[in-house]
Amino acid sequence: FGLVGGSVSAAALLTGLAYRQRPQPGAVSFAALMAGATWWVATSSVGLFTTDPQWRLALASLEWLGFAITPLAWPMFTLEYTSRDEWVSLKTTAVLVVVPATTLFLVATNDAHGLVYAAQQVQVYGDISLVQRSYGPWFWIYTTYAYLLLAVGTGFLLELMVGARSVYQGQALA
Repeated sequence: FGLVGGSVSAAALLTGLAYRQRPQPGAVSFAALMAGATWWVATSSVGLFTTDPQWRLALASLEWLGFAITPLAWPMFTLEYTSRDEWVSLKTTAVLVVVPATTLFLVATNDAHGLVYAAQQVQVYGDISLVQRSYGPWFWIYTTYAYLLLAVGTGFLLELMVGARSVYQGQALA
């Protein structure tokens, strides 16, 4: 549990540090990225050590908030970091948030339709519990969307690494 707690603490610390820098370009989106990662790791970690099946499934559903925020915040951060601020607007954010918001709604109502998970069950192994799942069609739609957002954001950083002066290449790589 120590390593997991350290990961949650590190992500939470980065969230706070980034939020304090919010006047700087990319700080708010980086704070959102770290907040999503913090939530994801925290709920996943607590769930891992929760052997009550109902609580484990509830925590597995709550993880989705992190799943929704993280891939959305990544390209927003990289757009700002690579000086493409004109692409970061309320309209862009509204368009990009439609699929994650729909996904959160579908996760919350999954028992009624099975679009995210066709089936779920908790397997307990000593003090650890894992959720075994078969996935519904919306899971694959969202996963494709999330990986696309992550790839686009990574592409912006790679472009910066290749085209930037050497002083900025190390920052982009980090």
